[in-house]
Amino acid sequence: MTTADVDTDLHAPSRRIGGRTQRLVLGVIAALLALGIGASVAILTLTSNASKGIEVATRIPVLGSPLDIAIDAGSDIAYVTVQDMVLVIDTTLNKVIGTVPISVNPGNIAISGPTHTLYVTHTFNADGSQGGLVSVIDTLTQQVDTIQVGIGPSDVALSEATNTAYVTNFGDGTVSVIDTATHQVTDTVEVGAEPTGIAVDEVTRSAIVVHSTRDRREGMISVIDLDTRQVSTVVTGGNIPVGVAVNRATHTAFVSYLSGDSVSVIDTATRTVVDSISTEGKSVAVAVDSSTSTAYVTQESDTGDDVISVIDTATNTVINTIDMHSTLARIAVDESTHTVYATTDDGAVSLLELP
Repeated sequence: MTTADVDTDLHAPSRRIGGRTQRLVLGVIAALLALGIGASVAILTLTSNASKGIEVATRIPVLGSPLDIAIDAGSDIAYVTVQDMVLVIDTTLNKVIGTVPISVNPGNIAISGPTHTLYVTHTFNADGSQGGLVSVIDTLTQQVDTIQVGIGPSDVALSEATNTAYVTNFGDGTVSVIDTATHQVTDTVEVGAEPTGIAVDEVTRSAIVVHSTRDRREGMISVIDLDTRQVSTVVTGGNIPVGVAVNRATHTAFVSYLSGDSVSVIDTATRTVVDSISTEGKSVAVAVDSSTSTAYVTQESDTGDDVISVIDTATNTVINTIDMHSTLARIAVDESTHTVYATTDDGAVSLLELP
């Protein structure tokens, strides 16, 4: 693949600070869409094995700058958002097998395996202004529907038990509640300024939302009660929380901070912060493999050589750090194969084998 093969029209503004793309709050959304283009773009597959450590096993070249990724473990398919489409990847062949055209600037993505449905946020319009749509894709027919939500939809999380999707709206400080059977917004929950990440724990009936205070001086973590749809608890987080993922086995949530060197651990039953894990740098994306008690956190480097911290969630300690030699965007875990997929803008990533 040459640079001529890569679509560089990213439809999103980008600023440079300290020699790399800014990802402060909106930058977590917008500048991830505006990541630099190299000779090729790759998705890295990291296979975790307790006896062998962790190694970068595979890279899959794709067109454009991939942002988020969702895994449909039941069908061995991964879905990746790029500039104006969703890529369909066969995870057994490790290759792109199809595309689904959608509106410009797709952002975060979530999949309902049982209903074969993808939900994709569109934080920005083509002109760079904040958007207001969520695309709904039938993965069997590739039919695309759209749902109007709040301003600047950022992240999406699903409750399979109640057929509900929850969408954080960065621009108006709300969470849209969507009936996934009818594709209708049934409620809107106010949570606070600039919500970004959201994750659901169905057992404790909690949706954990990370956002800022109104004056942007402090990060906040709001917990929505899924039954009452009220914000039952607000706990103070570090500066600029951006990502969150839930360990379903232990009912704990892990929150990443763009302006701090730590990851917070939230008990989703008591809805309190129970621990803080020191990490190497600014944390962006986080994913959890509940069955192996492992969390993976992407962390920024001023040089562009981002790392992935591997956390043992039983002890809440960092047990490995993987130098990716590239700028990372998002990660996702296939818990059926205990494989982590990381999107990156660098097509020249070395194979890393850790003891």
